Amino acid sequence: MSKTSRHGGARSRRSIWGTVAKATASTVTLVALLGLFGIVTVFVPLRGAIDHGDGEASHAVAVGQTTLQTVCPARMQLADTGSYGDAAYRSSEGDITGKTRFASFGSLYDSSVTDISGDNKQKTASVDMSDSTKAFIHQSGADKKSSLHTTRLLETNKGSGAASAMASWATKGDLQGVSSTRCVVPQLTQSLLLPGTQTGWTQQLVLSNPSDKSTTVAIEARGTKSGEPIALATDSKVTVAANGETVVNLSAAAPSQQGLYVTLNSTTTAVAAVVRVVHAEGLVSRGSDFATSVGVPSETLMLPAVASGSDVTVEAFAEKAGEATLSWVTKAKTIKAKTIRLDANKVAVLSLGKAPSDAVGVSVSADVRMNAAAMCVENGSDQSDFSLVQAADIQEVSAIALPEGIDALIDVVNTTDDKTTVTLTAYSQQGDQAGVKEITLSGHQAVSLAPKDVAKNAAALTLHDTGKAVAWGAVVRSDAVSKAKVSGLGYIGSTSLMPMQASVRVNRSLDIVQ
Repeated sequence: MSKTSRHGGARSRRSIWGTVAKATASTVTLVALLGLFGIVTVFVPLRGAIDHGDGEASHAVAVGQTTLQTVCPARMQLADTGSYGDAAYRSSEGDITGKTRFASFGSLYDSSVTDISGDNKQKTASVDMSDSTKAFIHQSGADKKSSLHTTRLLETNKGSGAASAMASWATKGDLQGVSSTRCVVPQLTQSLLLPGTQTGWTQQLVLSNPSDKSTTVAIEARGTKSGEPIALATDSKVTVAANGETVVNLSAAAPSQQGLYVTLNSTTTAVAAVVRVVHAEGLVSRGSDFATSVGVPSETLMLPAVASGSDVTVEAFAEKAGEATLSWVTKAKTIKAKTIRLDANKVAVLSLGKAPSDAVGVSVSADVRMNAAAMCVENGSDQSDFSLVQAADIQEVSAIALPEGIDALIDVVNTTDDKTTVTLTAYSQQGDQAGVKEITLSGHQAVSLAPKDVAKNAAALTLHDTGKAVAWGAVVRSDAVSKAKVSGLGYIGSTSLMPMQASVRVNRSLDIVQ
């Protein structure tokens, strides 16, 4: 018998018993697993038995807004241009002309200009997505319809955003002079600080809704007579249609006030708010300008671009009673002007008189948080004009667009005690960087310069201010108005180019795994 055959029987017996053993073990294992599965399926652990130590975590996520919308108002208009009565006594908008400059900067994906409904898209230059140093610049006429500027960003970072502006001017008629404003961002809640509503003043609140949903806006007004809300003579709530506009006559709603503080609350969608302010004495034009929403109340405010030699009146509002000191900011120094008493929830109006010949702004220091705005009046031989100046929103990066046909004087003010250096960059109509100028300012020093001092034919300017120390704005005039020997004065404030971000906190928990 060979060796192979001799061991074959033994191997067969071991294989049989091994198979039996494996089968038995598999059966036991299967029964154990089924039992364990039953326990896991049926047993629900008590809440306190869950280990929360490594199962919960929390972290914040920054969410940035990459689609930006700004509304540029229609040119200045009269509330009533009816052709009734003697032709010599009819109101007229004269030879009014309007221009809007649209500008976007930084990391751009797309930028477009339409009417408020999103239709009638204008032909514009394409955005160069490969070059973040190049801006999108577009110029158009401003007629009786508002414009919507939509900018889409590739990413949200400092220096990326939009800053547009509109200006209109006339040498004849009831709108002689210059009116100008930066374009505005729609908001759910906003407030405006306005001049008086006495005889001869008209204030048209224009509410623009660029969304595809209608909304209701609640209007609350406070004046100079008491600290209580004014019982409006018109509806306190108005509907603004989707992709539409509504105009409210604030002079009729809250008449006979020396100043007005208006708060707007929209229920459904954000709306843009601009007020067309026009003043006349009989047949004499006394000027016009646009008013936009005020910023966050503060104990210290800077109102740059106050025209030198103009008659300046300041309106102020605070929710708590207090006191504020107003000072002239000149190129050489700061000069204390007057102190104003603030009653809670009541508009205060103070005349500062004529601005010094080298004035560039008005500073406000108060013991309560407040808002302030200035009206600068320039008188001519047989008419006058005024600008409405808002407190500056001081940011690390900001911009001013310069509509075609205007002459601008840029006022730059250091609001701190420390020396600081800022950088102005000018952009051409083609969007190229046309010039760069560094400005070093000692504590509380101010300078004035023309855009051409940075670059010839500058269409827009950006300012980089890492110390968040500088307030700036533009005094606006028109060569055509000046040549006609008509007083003309406007104002364009700076627009932030800082990212619009929110911090969202995310919580992770295993409590739901049971």
